[in-house]
Parts: sequence; structure tokens; C-alpha cells
Amino acid sequence: MKNIQLLLLFSLFISLQSCDFFTGLATENAEKKCGEITEPEVWMESGNSIDIHVECDLIISSLVEVDEGVSILVEDGASIIIKDGGAFEVNGRSDQLVKIFGTGNNNVPTWNGIFYNTNDLNNKLVFTEIKGAGAAPIENTAGKKSASAAVEVLGTLKMSNCLITASAEVGVLINQSDLITSDIRDFSENEINNCGEYPVLIAANNLSSISADLASCSFADNGSNMIKLYKGSENSLIGNHVWDNPGVPYYLSDELTIQGGLELNAGVEMVMQRSAEIYINSSSDAYYFKTSGTPSQQVIIRGEESGLNSWPGIWYNSNNTQNQLNNTTIIGGAVPSASSTKSAIFVSGLNAPGSSLSINNVRIEDSECALRKGPFASISGQSTINVPSTINVLCD
Repeated sequence: MKNIQLLLLFSLFISLQSCDFFTGLATENAEKKCGEITEPEVWMESGNSIDIHVECDLIISSLVEVDEGVSILVEDGASIIIKDGGAFEVNGRSDQLVKIFGTGNNNVPTWNGIFYNTNDLNNKLVFTEIKGAGAAPIENTAGKKSASAAVEVLGTLKMSNCLITASAEVGVLINQSDLITSDIRDFSENEINNCGEYPVLIAANNLSSISADLASCSFADNGSNMIKLYKGSENSLIGNHVWDNPGVPYYLSDELTIQGGLELNAGVEMVMQRSAEIYINSSSDAYYFKTSGTPSQQVIIRGEESGLNSWPGIWYNSNNTQNQLNNTTIIGGAVPSASSTKSAIFVSGLNAPGSSLSINNVRIEDSECALRKGPFASISGQSTINVPSTINVLCD
């Protein structure tokens, strides 16, 4: 009889767990939040296992400050949305993290995440652990990228020393729309793990603001352990940009049309989707594309798929002295041509002064031809191109 009673109690224990009974007990003394916050608030540690219980979508339209050590439980399907006039300033410490989590276990996303849709300079996530977010995309705003993300930014944010785990798609989405380009004031020492797709998804025009800091971050066990770039509301890369090596590849899913300048520093690896061409789009000397690899830290640009002609390659249509390929390996590039032969690099120039390119220690693999040029193209350093015996160095 005693064993039967113990078995019944154990069964009741399991049943209560499945009904979120213990979550209910833990939140009994928590401060309840739901709806819109229109006046400043400070959330402090209360001594309870859960300090704040977000019961439904929470709209923050004033300043909310979160002190170190606070635990925040967010109900299934709910979001924390910071709008104009609002700021969400989360101030954890290394020894007292702020923890924001859902009702599921660590590997199941159950709530939708945090959406910074404001340019307030108080927006901050510091020493914060975010678990189980990114269950579904947060509210749509015209022109922005839609993805399930634990943290989405369409405005400004300082984010450092944060741990994000188990988003359905993306850890951090740095967005832009027709009206707003995000400003990330700091993105350092963050750890993003076990997301279904990418740790970071970012509009290409925003990348320069965080690329130097990405090497301080850690990305592991994500579905695609790469930084994914997309075109955003603008179809071109505008202005001058420098992209540093984040320790994982950049992934381009769209063509990259450069209407400005782009330099890839030593060690950068770019993975190109089948339709992702690099095009330097100017008939003058205004725009450029430069790689600055070193003998020990090559820049690598390769197709996502292996094999011959796996992405469209690099097309120079610019007469700029910054057009340079230094210590670079290009794998699978195939700029289309009128003939059957495709090249990894095309330097165009139908009319004077044409386009120009300087080459220093470049290796070409998995292309039909390394280099093709127009009648007025100017190319130096062709002798430093290294190709397998099956590839032509130059084809007209």
C-alpha cells in the first residue's frame, strides 16, 4: 500500500509539472506585467525566485530600468516591445546576471523575444541571460526583415556580455526599414548558442558598426554558424565600409552591389549563395572593392555549394585605385559572359578610361577561368594569380 501511495504521489507530481503548477507557485509573489508601461519604472530583485512575471505582450513607452540579479519570466507567445518614448535598460553584473526566460526548458523557444523599436540612448542589455525566446517574429514594421529572433533591434542598443540560447531562428536581428537604420553602440563579449539558424542576422549596411567587435563574441552549435547579411531596404551597399574577421564566416544570400567602398580585412571568409554576385557599380572612380588578406590570413570568398561555378563571382565596373585583391582565395566564382566560358573575376571597360584592378597573390579554384577583361580594362599583377592546371588565367 505504501508503494502504491508513493507511486500516486509521484504521478501527481509529474502531472502538476506538466500543468505549470510549479511555475504558478514561483510567480505567485512576482510583480505582474502586461499591456503598456507609460511611466518610468525600476525593476529590482525581490528575493523571490521570479521577480517579474510578464503575462502578455508588454509595450514599454517610458524608461524601464532593470537592476542586477532580477529574474523575469515571460509567458508563452508574449513579447517585450520598446517603442518611441520608451527605453529598456537592463543592468546586470558579472556576478548577478539579469535572467529573462520562458516557461519551457532551455532548448525550446516559447516566447517571442525583445524588440527595440526606438532610438533612445538608454537602451541597454548588459550581463543578461536570455533563454527560450524567438518563438515567432515580433510585430511587423514596413520594410523590415521578418524573422524569429530572441533580440531584434530597429533603433539603437548597447549589448555586451549577454548569453542567448535556443532561438527558433536567429539570436540577434539587427534590422533596418524604409525609415530607420539601426545604430549598435556596442556589441561585444556576447555568446549566442543553439539557435535554429543564424546567431546574427544583419543588414549589410549596418555591419561596419559591429564588425570590429564580433571577434570578441562566441557563436557555437547554431544551425548555420555564420553571420548572415541581407540587403535591407536599400538594394546597394552605400558609403564606405570595412568588415573585420568575426571568427566565423559571413553569409551573403543576396547580390552585393557596392555603391561606395568595401574593404575585407585579413582572415575574413565570405560564403556566397548561388545568386550572390559582388558588383562594383560605377562607370567612374567613385566605388571600390578591396581585400586586405595577408600570407598567413587569407581572405576567402567561396560558394555555399561546392563544385564548379557555384556563385556569380566578382564584377568590377570601376576605375578606382582601391580596387585591389590581396592574398585572397576565390572558390567557385563564375561571372556570366557572352561566350560559354565564365570567369571568377571580370574587369569591365567598353569605353575609356575603363575599369582597373590590382592583384597580389590571388588563388582561383573551381572556375572555368580566373580573369576576363574588357578592351579598356587596366589590370596589374596578373602574374601573381595562382590556378590549378585545369583553369585558364586569362580569357577574353
